[in-house]
Amino acid sequence: MVMGAEILMSMELDDAIEIMRVDKFTPQNCPEEASIIFIAMLELEGGLQRTSIILSEMEPSTAAQVSVIMALTVSTEKMAEIVELMEPMRVASIFNEDGISVELAADILGALTDEEKVDNILDALDILNPGKANQIRELLGLGVKCGDVTGDDNVNMGDVTLLLNYVGYPGKYTISSRWAADVNCDGTINIGDVVLLLNYVGHPGDFVLNCCGEI
Repeated sequence: MVMGAEILMSMELDDAIEIMRVDKFTPQNCPEEASIIFIAMLELEGGLQRTSIILSEMEPSTAAQVSVIMALTVSTEKMAEIVELMEPMRVASIFNEDGISVELAADILGALTDEEKVDNILDALDILNPGKANQIRELLGLGVKCGDVTGDDNVNMGDVTLLLNYVGYPGKYTISSRWAADVNCDGTINIGDVVLLLNYVGHPGDFVLNCCGEI
């Protein structure tokens, strides 16, 4: 497979991407081959960047299986280097796949040196799978409370006000976590979440918050 890696490195990038996207590397048919080629390519000059680009262009389900196999051989730090070169949403789409465990995703993100990149990836995963994103945050020690949209580790009227403004004025306000804002776990953040959060804060013990995948 070393020769295969060298050939991929010598090809035009678009051609290399097309070869690695053909049917033989679908989840149903030996992603191990792609993994072995990528591992060999990492040893070549420029191989890290090319691996990250090609992996980004694969179907998320295939990329997830390839990543799991690679992680058995390649160090967590090297996997983090690959992820660091990828767009946050592409990483999130791979992490969203069932094949990527919460523990593996947390290990890879924990090895990243760019904290902003970690936040951006988790924010992107919030859109696809807020429950999984929060579980990863918990393992990384970045967990937030359900309803704590201000990120101050408390759930109070400040959160109600911010969530109301976030819903009422799209794009003008920032919240700490989409997961923490979807307090009724219906997959959307809207006035229903504001009402429930207001009742939860205003009537302690009478209402329950239910963020998706809370652990």
